[in-house]
This record gives sequence, C-alpha cells and structure tokens, in this order.
Amino acid sequence: MSQKKVELYSPKYFALCGAGGILSCGLTHTAVTPIDLVKCNLQANPQHFKSTIQGMKFIMSGDAGFLGFKPGFAGIVKGWGPTLVGYSIQGLGKFGFYELFKHYFSEAVGKELSLIHISEPTRQAEISYAVF
Repeated sequence: MSQKKVELYSPKYFALCGAGGILSCGLTHTAVTPIDLVKCNLQANPQHFKSTIQGMKFIMSGDAGFLGFKPGFAGIVKGWGPTLVGYSIQGLGKFGFYELFKHYFSEAVGKELSLIHISEPTRQAEISYAVF
C-alpha cells in the first residue's frame, strides 16, 4: 500500500488537522460522558448514587427514571449528542484553525522573523483560534 504525502500547509493539510481535532476531541469526550454523568449525579444526588458502578446500574435498571433517565443504554448515553457536537467543534478549532492561524501569522511576519521569534506567531495563533 503506497502512502500519499500531504503537502505542508496545503488546504488538505489544514482539513486533515481539523478532522484529527474533531475525531480526537469529539470522540474521546463523548466516550467518557457516561462516567461524567454518573460523577455529577454522585455529587448532586448522593442519596441515590453511592458509587460509579452502582450509579451505572441504577440508571441501566430504569430505577433512575424519576431523575429523568431512560432505562437501559439510552439512560447512560444521555448527553452524547451535544457533547459530540460541542467538543468536535472545539477540536476543529484547536487543531485545524490553530495550524491555519499559526501559518498565517508566521507568513505575515516573514519566515526569518518567525523562526527567531517562534513563540509570537504561535501565541497569536492560540489567541485567534480561541476568539474565532
């Protein structure tokens, strides 16, 4: 299998950086949502949630319906949709836009200056993606 190289700073490069951010942030945060869901309920409803494992079983059994949880797997994955969308957007910004802005600011000050003062374009890129 031959591998195609992606040209550095090409549109495909930035798209792949963004896709990597979407996958790494969106999927990982979505995967831990059930743990976070139970952890928050351990704090908010300690009379019903005694431990993480007990909390998972409590939701899965359907006994937590009075707290707004559906029985079974649907109760455990509550919040997956917004988490996936929100963290995917954040990942796109952190990986894709960060690389785009870092390249843009390095080009704006010139290659020589950006190598001498490498932290300045990087700092500007961090600020820009956070604001964007």
